[in-house]
Amino acid sequence: MAETRKVRAEMKGPASLSILPECRAFVEEGCRKAGAGEMELFALKLAVDEAVNNVVVHGYEGLAPGDVALVFEADAERLVVTILDRGRAFPPSNAPPPDLESDSARRKVGGLGWHLIRSVMDDLDYVSGEDGENRLTLMKRRASGARS
Repeated sequence: MAETRKVRAEMKGPASLSILPECRAFVEEGCRKAGAGEMELFALKLAVDEAVNNVVVHGYEGLAPGDVALVFEADAERLVVTILDRGRAFPPSNAPPPDLESDSARRKVGGLGWHLIRSVMDDLDYVSGEDGENRLTLMKRRASGARS
């Protein structure tokens, strides 16, 4: 059993698809330092990957290049990743429902990101501030007893 630890870390970089591996590594390192279990690690990496991809592909589409920042926080009860950007605001509540009924060969590519994020996270919060900063907070409750 890994020891559950309180952890806080930050990273920032250019909002481009090339930052995705760095974001995944950042989340993995935070989870490992916090003693998170493999399922928690998988869920957070998936959710962060989907969310940052959305920021890059949709949030900054047609805008001047910008940055994306991640803040990782963990305590005994939860793991939290906050994603900050200044791209186009897009509240998750505006995401259309995914097409889960069509045959995969007929279904259009994409459109599952928010569905996946909601499926693996216990809670999420989105705020687009008057200062132009978008803040998406993803929260995963810790499994009882942290494990490696």
